[in-house]
Amino acid sequence: MRVGFPGGPRLEYYDRNPQEVSITFGAADIAPHATTTRATYTVPTGKKAMVMSGYSEMLRKTAATAVGNSYAIIKRAALYLIGLFMRKNTVGDQVNEAIGINAMLLAGQALELVTSDASTAGTIDYEIDAHIIEFNA
Repeated sequence: MRVGFPGGPRLEYYDRNPQEVSITFGAADIAPHATTTRATYTVPTGKKAMVMSGYSEMLRKTAATAVGNSYAIIKRAALYLIGLFMRKNTVGDQVNEAIGINAMLLAGQALELVTSDASTAGTIDYEIDAHIIEFNA
């Protein structure tokens, strides 16, 4: 069944040639590092995209000598859709967040998965995922 916009023939976004897109980053025992873009998705010309959900998790694997701010974020331009921050230093410490986002991306706009850890020594496991529905503009 196709659902049209009341008052016009335009189809809803989920009826305009939808395609699922997932971008993910997952890695274990990552040492401290500067801000690093781990994955990027850019909306193609003639398309729009709806970010449906996101998940971000960090797990302290080995303790740092000096703990610093660490983060795993999903962002569009300067807007953080998920901003997950951790300043914990006990092995096994974990932070995570899963949300339904429902953010619109226009052609040419990008979604990024980004990590950083300003600690000295120590390691963190990261998992960042975003689920996207891409459709005709």
